[in-house]
Amino acid sequence: MSDLGSGQKVLEWITLALALIFVVMGISVVSGIFFPERMFLEGAMRYVLGSILIGYGIIRITMIIRRLKKEKRQKPFAEKT
Repeated sequence: MSDLGSGQKVLEWITLALALIFVVMGISVVSGIFFPERMFLEGAMRYVLGSILIGYGIIRITMIIRRLKKEKRQKPFAEKT
């Protein structure tokens, strides 16, 4: 009963979760949870790295959601698993 479509769906949800982890990591870097200021990143570098992580995560999330919506539009009567 397992087909390629359901495996691909699981993989897309896993990549969506990983993109969400990037956003959470970026927020925690900006807030100082991951890299405290005196340990690794100083001042503006913390904000730059956090912004890059947040931006990458948001871009990946939008790409995955758009792909999921596109598949749903292309196959409106597909079997739901």
